[in-house]
Amino acid sequence: MTCREKIAPMFYIEEHAVLYALLVRAARTLYGQQGTAASISGTKLYATQRGNRMADRTLADGRECTPLNYMIYSEWQDSKSWSEGKTISLSPVHHTQTLRCGWYDSWRKHDLLEDGKLYCEYVDAYLVKGYNPNNQLELRETLSHEGNCCDFYWIGRSFSSEQELRQAMELAAQLSPKTVKDFLYHSGHLLSAMSQAYTDCLGEEAAQTITNQALEEFKKRFGKEKWEALLLESNQDFTKAD
Repeated sequence: MTCREKIAPMFYIEEHAVLYALLVRAARTLYGQQGTAASISGTKLYATQRGNRMADRTLADGRECTPLNYMIYSEWQDSKSWSEGKTISLSPVHHTQTLRCGWYDSWRKHDLLEDGKLYCEYVDAYLVKGYNPNNQLELRETLSHEGNCCDFYWIGRSFSSEQELRQAMELAAQLSPKTVKDFLYHSGHLLSAMSQAYTDCLGEEAAQTITNQALEEFKKRFGKEKWEALLLESNQDFTKAD
């Protein structure tokens, strides 16, 4: 068993959520509004790159990048049921609500909600744009911004019946071995994209200072083994869909 095979199952939503918030906190503490602006750029870059990878896999399978296929080619899966949602309507627009969210709960657990909630303002919209610039999402409220739920209107996606929705979910499950990435991968990508944005916006020295501060805190909370795995994972090209 390789080191990655051993450590990857230990990463989940909590590590991903906390890493993001620690980066935002470090950037904001060290560089004020410029740090926050750079964190926004990093969030957009991370989401866009992820959406691009989803699109590449969709097109490679001979399918179009529709709002329906955006759902089918999703890169993450809540295998531990840390989040809970429901369908409000199937048509004319697929309307869903997230009632419990693993990211929100993780930020609250670690006293990082004020830093983490920036993620909710940008990530889903830019995932959709990265997948197909012509697709749209309306996110009307979020738990992290004191909403009762995360309220999603998936513009351009609808289902004629519950059976049709189940069929789409079954296809997503069939494709998941090649579409879904574990949370070590997602955390490594997050570190890579945020670091790139800090470098682009603030310079290499500032980026290193931000990431060092955040990663030291990450190591305190999750241990040296996860810290080392995260650093190693981040050293790859996340613009390519493998």
